[in-house]
Amino acid sequence: MGYLASLLSRTKNDVATHSTRRRYNSTWLARSGLVLVVAFGCLPCLPVARLSAQVPAPLSIGINADQAVKIAPHGHRDFVIKVVPNRPLRLSLVQGEHFQKLTLPGRGIKGPIRTNDAGLGAAIVSTLAPATGEVVEYCVTIESYHNDEESEGRLLVEAEPLSANDARRKAEAEGIFYDAEFLRRGKNAKKWPRAREEFESALLTARALGDVLLEQRILTEESRLMLFRLNQYLEAHETAAKAVALSPSAETSSLTDHSILATQALAVKTLGSTDYYLADYPSAIKHSTQALDIYRALHDRYWEGVLLGNLAYVYLESGDSSNALTTAEQALATAEQLHDDYGRIFTLEALGSIHSARGELGQSFASYQQALGVLQQAPYPAVEAGVWRGLGRFYKDAGKADAAEEAYEHAIKTAHDASDSAALLESTSEMADLERSQGKLKASHASYTSALSVALEAGLLREAVLLKAGLARTLGAEGQAGEATRQAREAMAQATSIGFIEGEAAAALDLADLEFSFGHRAAAREAYSGAESIFTEANERTQAAYAISRMARIDVDLGKLELAERESSEALSLIERTRSMVPGRELRTSYFADQQRVYKLSIQLMLRLDQARPGRGYAARAFEIVEMARARSLTDQAEVGSGPASSGNGASGQTVACEQRLSAAYHRLPDLYLTSDNASYRIVQTRQQIQSLVAQCDALESLDRKAGSHGVATLATVAQVQRSMGSQKASLLEFWLGDTESVCWYVTGDRFRVVRLPPRREIERRVEALNQAILSRQELVAGEDMEARVSRIHRVDDQTSALLLQLGTTLLRPLAGRQQKLLYVIPDGKLASLPFPALTDPSTNAALIEHADVVEEPSSSLLLQLLRRESAQQKADRAAPRRVVVFADPLYSESDERLLKSHPGLTQVSQISSPALPRLDRLSASSTEAAFIGRLSGASNADLHLGSDASAKLMLATEWSDYQIMHLAVHALLGASPTFTGIAFTMVDAKGRHEDGMLWLNQIYQLHGVPEMVFLSGCQTAEGRNVPGEGIASLANAFLYAGARSAIGSLWSVEDDASSELVQDFYTNLLRRHLPPSVSLRRAQLALAQNPRYRSPYYWAAFQLEGLSGSTLHATR
Repeated sequence: MGYLASLLSRTKNDVATHSTRRRYNSTWLARSGLVLVVAFGCLPCLPVARLSAQVPAPLSIGINADQAVKIAPHGHRDFVIKVVPNRPLRLSLVQGEHFQKLTLPGRGIKGPIRTNDAGLGAAIVSTLAPATGEVVEYCVTIESYHNDEESEGRLLVEAEPLSANDARRKAEAEGIFYDAEFLRRGKNAKKWPRAREEFESALLTARALGDVLLEQRILTEESRLMLFRLNQYLEAHETAAKAVALSPSAETSSLTDHSILATQALAVKTLGSTDYYLADYPSAIKHSTQALDIYRALHDRYWEGVLLGNLAYVYLESGDSSNALTTAEQALATAEQLHDDYGRIFTLEALGSIHSARGELGQSFASYQQALGVLQQAPYPAVEAGVWRGLGRFYKDAGKADAAEEAYEHAIKTAHDASDSAALLESTSEMADLERSQGKLKASHASYTSALSVALEAGLLREAVLLKAGLARTLGAEGQAGEATRQAREAMAQATSIGFIEGEAAAALDLADLEFSFGHRAAAREAYSGAESIFTEANERTQAAYAISRMARIDVDLGKLELAERESSEALSLIERTRSMVPGRELRTSYFADQQRVYKLSIQLMLRLDQARPGRGYAARAFEIVEMARARSLTDQAEVGSGPASSGNGASGQTVACEQRLSAAYHRLPDLYLTSDNASYRIVQTRQQIQSLVAQCDALESLDRKAGSHGVATLATVAQVQRSMGSQKASLLEFWLGDTESVCWYVTGDRFRVVRLPPRREIERRVEALNQAILSRQELVAGEDMEARVSRIHRVDDQTSALLLQLGTTLLRPLAGRQQKLLYVIPDGKLASLPFPALTDPSTNAALIEHADVVEEPSSSLLLQLLRRESAQQKADRAAPRRVVVFADPLYSESDERLLKSHPGLTQVSQISSPALPRLDRLSASSTEAAFIGRLSGASNADLHLGSDASAKLMLATEWSDYQIMHLAVHALLGASPTFTGIAFTMVDAKGRHEDGMLWLNQIYQLHGVPEMVFLSGCQTAEGRNVPGEGIASLANAFLYAGARSAIGSLWSVEDDASSELVQDFYTNLLRRHLPPSVSLRRAQLALAQNPRYRSPYYWAAFQLEGLSGSTLHATR
């Protein structure tokens, strides 16, 4: 926060800080125009030197000239005008479709560079009134404002009706005015106060001469200076109002009505801008609409687009998202028709904000990404900060804090570099809120306090509301209840007074949260209700869902269960609609994880209603909400049918570039651990960058695929599950762990029963104890001799047996002695790490595996999707031979004996390990596995990739449609987050050179159409980090996402010999006896368990099957 604090400090102390809300910043000239350069003096006229190619000789023109001027790219035209003594002339360069610029170099001329961006037909007026008594020649050069574009206009020369003396005074005033305009448009903040002094000086002369049009122009540009440069908002509003009050006419100005209307339109537009800055939204809409009407009458499409874009933001912030969306779409269409890149960027940023507010996250992300793409071709700093801030808000709403932080840092830096203090304050507010959500309360408090001081000093009321509301949230988290409430109430009152609807609703939500935390239920519910009404009217679904769910929570506490049921259903509906619009698996997952509290509340409510009113369907509704709350990404992908296309298949340039940056970051990480040069900071930075890029690349790929490839699956109902179980003669146990109680649903073809279980903490404590007991066999206790080890192992085996019985008695109680041939288990939380087949069934006092095939599933909905897909595939022609592919025994070290034999000159250097990529021992037994599988399949039907051939590159390049079975006997790495979980293939090539052999979890998700069965014989391949709303982010689940129908993985590291024996038995059952995968695995596990050496569940219970129990897989010889 040191960097951020220093930026805010400089913003506060810089008197001439540029503070623009980019959506009203008109300092960027967004289209080409003409330049008029005039030189005069007693010497022969010489045109101003240019770098362009050959151009026509200077053209002499005189009074009453009306010359069409068309300029080619990089071209210019020169004109010569003679002015005789005491016969002043008026030179007017009338704009065509593009902005124009006029320059008057010469002795005694002030403000040589002259522009007028008032719009189509507006004129740059220059009075030619030399002070000498001789004939003076003016050399005029006209060129496009943007030198690389074509432009057109009209050059008019008329007699100036003023006396020679007054004309000279007017010429001097014009020069001062144009010099002030030049300073206003410049980036030198130290000169902006001088620009205001010059505006005031020119204004005095214009008023003295009675030139109303010049007075109006000066007032308008001075207002823009105060508004966009000097942060003097009230004075800017007063000055713009004076400009609009003036009524120039053709009689008073001698210009055409067209030019006068353009000048009037800019004055009214500027007044609308000041209204917006002062948060007077009704007036902003009124004046912006008036200016829009004038520009439409003038057929000025460019300014029409600008006004539409501005109005879109006013509508959004005043709570009218429907009008905001319609208006922004019109603005974008206008910009695209005009090939106006700056207008496209401006409007795409607005559309991103509008879609975000409406909960349309996919469209929001797409708009921001399009804006970034255009920004690469047309840099627009005043808007770029808003794009990055919008992306930060998008990532934060989607639950991706690391990506959000990176985007906010971009926004803060860009806003600072653009001298845009309003954007800097808003970005600071967003970053501070992110810090609060991460528990960085001290940093959040400091950011809010510093930024609020700047906002109040600058008179930025809208930003002040956002900062006060954010400060209230942080104070509440710090336990400062009284001060938090005061700030929230002030923010709400201030938002109401300025008509800032969005801010009013946000402050009301903050106040409600505070009241709820104080136990003031009635006051909290009233505040939630008020906020919900505003958010619903503005179509802000995520915020509305949160407010409604909190009302439901209060109503549950008050015993109003029916009302709470309606509210929770409405909240879930809003969340589901929003989730369907989030692009990409990664962002959908993180967004969904953030919303789990609403699903949890709804499940608890349904179970409570079921107890109070049994038999009314509440238990079935609870089951269906549980299905809504888990494994949704997997279920959605199963609906589609296969993994997404890779970056080489129809990916956009943005997607390919993103994946290249991600690959480079992954590749860089291990090396950072081996350096001492500021390594800790760079490691953290790189890890954050990787997590951010994973989310970004996934979302971009989702946009590439469009809507057709990431649909939303139909979720399972109780009736559908019962029909499926009946047709398979199977049973299903689905668990949900709650804080006060847990439940298990037992479903067969003719039964649906809910069984109450102990709370989450009690169940998970027993699961942890069991896993610890099982894994005690791996422990090497210092100083322990063989006798002591044998004694300890006997004790932990007894403990393991007792815990298997305890957990079996608790979790298998619904089975009640009923024989199960096929049992599907849907675990929750830490139950996913439990070896269910090893549990003791109390009705038989035997392990569950002895009489049932046990298949674990992420959800019932995914199971039904896989079964439907299986049924469709069975109808297809599958007569062609299918093959097995094996990756095994990779090279992990330069000192691998296989390398040393083939390259005797290699130095024997042990593999360097790091926390990013730990030391990986050789899996020599996996070669035996691979050879055995190859013999069973037959040489023509098995492709074995061993040693250096077991590479990640080959894995990514393989065409999987030729294979039915994939066997991976390689190391798996379980990272601190799913982003850093992956499979380690060969790390050294055949010549002993280092190779990037990691296949990360996100890359597995991107594989396309993998074989129908995947066996992961590496360690912990069925284990992973629990992701709320998704379950275990395991390698096995990733392959199901990529298109596999069945995946076998392990819950813990298994002893090599035992694993190899189990694998060989499994493939004998599968390929020689043609048994389904579930039966093949169960028989292999039972065979291993009957071996006295491997009787402990530690050796055989780690492997589990996920997905389908499997049809017979034939690998023909």
